[in-house]
Amino acid sequence: MRIVVPPPALCTDNAAMIAWAGMEMYTGGWHTDLDVLAISKWPMDPDRGEGIMEETLDEMQLQNMKDATLML
Repeated sequence: MRIVVPPPALCTDNAAMIAWAGMEMYTGGWHTDLDVLAISKWPMDPDRGEGIMEETLDEMQLQNMKDATLML
């Protein structure tokens, strides 16, 4: 199994880790348009597709509704 991690000096800054992940994905050949909808905890597996699939968006909206209900 190949494990890719940023250099330890970059592991204290989330922005640096996100940039590193983007660089790894780009150099690994995974490219996408700039019109994708970014999501938190987006899988870094290119086999999972690009952006949000319709059912994923529906699940997120449902979860947001549940979260909002819990806050009331």
